[in-house]
Amino acid sequence: MASLHGFYTVVFSDREQDSAEVHVNIHAGHPVYQGHFPGRPVAPGAALTQMVLDEADRMLGGSLTFVGARQVKFLAVLNPDVTHALVLRYTFAQRDGQQHFACVGTGDGTVFFKINGAFN
Repeated sequence: MASLHGFYTVVFSDREQDSAEVHVNIHAGHPVYQGHFPGRPVAPGAALTQMVLDEADRMLGGSLTFVGARQVKFLAVLNPDVTHALVLRYTFAQRDGQQHFACVGTGDGTVFFKINGAFN
């Protein structure tokens, strides 16, 4: 897969103690869409998941190791030509020595994905 560099841009980010909200713009011109799929772009689940992990890690200080996902659900197809802006809403909880997170990704009134996981 092509690098995520340039896949999205953070336009707003706010972190509270146990939650965060990150607004991102998805870039339809990213090289990942050349193969996923030409003429009918669909944001790859792997790229969306990596974006969620990167932003969660950034919110948590950028020094943790991802240990796994408990849930990864894609609920709607994200066409970057149609939906440019996403809101990532996170909740965080410390349990069993790990930093757990849940993220819901929405845009234009649609829930696109839900991802839960943990960092150590």
